[in-house]
Amino acid sequence: MPKKFHVALSFVSEDRVYVDAVAKALQAEGVDVFTTSSRKSICGERICTRT
Repeated sequence: MPKKFHVALSFVSEDRVYVDAVAKALQAEGVDVFTTSSRKSICGERICTRT
């Protein structure tokens, strides 16, 4: 079963440091966060499914 996330953060590479800090703060509060920096590669993978 694919992992589900509460939040997906989309950003330009210049904002990576800021977004990583936001993601860590959200994760500390128990929120499952998806960012492209949290995955080594997402090319060709389905990141969203509709049920």
